[in-house]
Amino acid sequence: MNKGLRIIILISLIAGFAASVLYTKDIQSWTGFGDMRSRVVAARQVKDGFSPYFTNWYPGDSLRYFTGGYVDTPRNKATELANLTVSPPFLRCLSIVADNDNNKIDLGAYVLFHLFFIISVILALCYAPKRKWLLTLFLLIPITFTDGWIYHFFVVQHYMIYAFLFTLIVIFLIRKNQLVAGLLMAVLFIFRLNTLVFVIPFLLLFRNYKKFLSGLLIGVLAYGIFVCFSPFEQKLWKDYSVVIKRNQAIQMVENVPATSGNLYILPYLPARFEGSNYYQLDTMLKYRDFKINKESTNFKNVYEIVFKHYPSITGLSAMFLLCILILSVFQFVQIKEKGNITMPLQKVIMTGLLFYFLSNFFSTVAIVPYHLPQWWVVALVYAIYADKIPRTTFILFFTGILLNLHFMIDFKGRHFIAEVFLLASLLFAILAKEKSDETIHEFDKV
Repeated sequence: MNKGLRIIILISLIAGFAASVLYTKDIQSWTGFGDMRSRVVAARQVKDGFSPYFTNWYPGDSLRYFTGGYVDTPRNKATELANLTVSPPFLRCLSIVADNDNNKIDLGAYVLFHLFFIISVILALCYAPKRKWLLTLFLLIPITFTDGWIYHFFVVQHYMIYAFLFTLIVIFLIRKNQLVAGLLMAVLFIFRLNTLVFVIPFLLLFRNYKKFLSGLLIGVLAYGIFVCFSPFEQKLWKDYSVVIKRNQAIQMVENVPATSGNLYILPYLPARFEGSNYYQLDTMLKYRDFKINKESTNFKNVYEIVFKHYPSITGLSAMFLLCILILSVFQFVQIKEKGNITMPLQKVIMTGLLFYFLSNFFSTVAIVPYHLPQWWVVALVYAIYADKIPRTTFILFFTGILLNLHFMIDFKGRHFIAEVFLLASLLFAILAKEKSDETIHEFDKV
C-alpha cells in the first residue's frame, strides 16, 4: 500500500472517530434516564444501607431514589422487582460517585468510556508490530461506528468497563506480570460473574500461569473474607442471586409475575431534576428516531424464530459446556502431539475470550448490541499478534464489524449473523496453525 493511500485511510479513520464522538454525545444528551440511572440509584441505596434489588420508586418515596419509567398501582411488594442485574461489588464502587447529579454521572461515563477506548488503542499501537499500525487502527476504530457502540451511549450502559479490564489483563499477561493480571481478573469476576470462564484455558496450563491464578484467588478470597464479616454484603448477594434467577425466568418466558407498569411516573418530577428536565427530554425523544437496530445476538432468539419457543435453560447450558469441552480436548490433544506442556500465550488468551463470548451467545438473558464494544479487546489481541494470526481471521472479524455498522442496510438477524462471524474469527485464530514455531512474542521480551 502506497504512502498516499495510507494517509487517506488514516485521515478517514480519525475523522470517523471524531464524528462518532460528537454523535454519541448528541445521542446521550437526548437520552433522559438511561440504564445507568438504575445503577446510580442502587448504589445510593447500598450506600444508605438497604438492598436495592427489590425496590422501585413510587410517588411519595424520596426523589433521591427516582428511577423513571412505569410502575404498578397499587404498589405490590410481592411482584416488585428492580430492573437491576449488576453485582454488589460494582454498586459499591459506583457509590463513590453516586451522590452526584445524574447528568454529571452520565457525562463522566461518556468521557471515561472514550478515555478507556483511547488508552486501549494507544496500548495496541505500543505493543503491535510497528509496521502494522494502520491495521491496528483499522481493527479498533470502526467499532465506534457500530450500532452496539452508539446504543451503549444511548442507554448509558457500562460494558466498556469490562472491555477495559480485559484489556489491562491482556497487557499485564503480555508483560509477564501475572500477579497483577490475576488481581484485575478477580475484580472483573466479582463485577461480572460469567467472565470466570476466561480462566479455563489458564487452568488447563496451570504450571505456566500459577501467578495469574494465584492473583485471582487472592483477590477473590480477600473479597470473600469481607463478605463473611459483613451481614449486609451477604444479604446483597442473596438478593442479587434471587433477582438473577427471576430475571432469567422472565426472559425465558416462564410463568413468573412481572410488573404491569400502568403508572407513568416521569411527570412526578420537578421541572429541573439533577441537572436536566427529563420530562421535556422524554417528550422530545418521542419525535426523534435514532434508528438503532436493537435485536439480540443470542442463540436462543434464533432458536425461537425457527422452533417457535425458546430452548430450555438446561439445553443452552449443555450446548455451551459442549463447546468448551470440544475445544479444550482439541487443544489438549494438539499440545500432546507437539510434545509441549504449553501453548502460545495469544492462543490461551483468545481461547479464554472465546469462552466468555460463547457464554454470552448461549445466555438465557438477552444480549443486545450494547455488549458489542467488549469486542475491542479481541481487536487489540489481533493487532498485537498480527504477525501470528492468519488473514482469514481478519476477514471474518471485519465482516462481523461491517454487519454491525450503524449505517449498514438493516435486515432481520443482522446482529446475530455478525456475532457468528466474530465468534468464527476467534475460533479460526485458535485452531489455525502457527505462522512460526516461535511461541514467544517479540514484545514478551520488553
